[in-house]
Amino acid sequence: MCIETNKETIDRAKIQVKIPQTQTKVAIDTSELTSILYNLVENAVYWLMTVDGEKQLTIERRIKDGTAIVFVHDSGPGINEDDMESIFWPGVSTRPSGMGMGLTIASELVDAAKGQMSVASPGKLGGATFQFGVPLAQGKVGK
Repeated sequence: MCIETNKETIDRAKIQVKIPQTQTKVAIDTSELTSILYNLVENAVYWLMTVDGEKQLTIERRIKDGTAIVFVHDSGPGINEDDMESIFWPGVSTRPSGMGMGLTIASELVDAAKGQMSVASPGKLGGATFQFGVPLAQGKVGK
């Protein structure tokens, strides 16, 4: 759904998208998970539109120790080292018209689900990589 919502922009910007073809039951409300992913995807798409060359967005999922770990990788400009911690703070945004609440809310939703969110830059594709983990629903690993 997060990709579909941004599909017109993704197509126009010629962003190559790779998403897992799996389903995993996690111990977080579906609407909260959608909000987290929507924010990360929308941010990645925004920043990918600011660069030239090949544009990639990849969502990856791994299972480890009862946790679903989700990675959102992009080949955008990455995040300035000075901003790595503060981008999760309320009111802090590196986007010209950003309100600075998206990553704050996303990380708080992950935290409320007893998970963790972090960022690496440069990430796997050279831009930013956001990672968050949330507990699996009891007895559900997915396919």
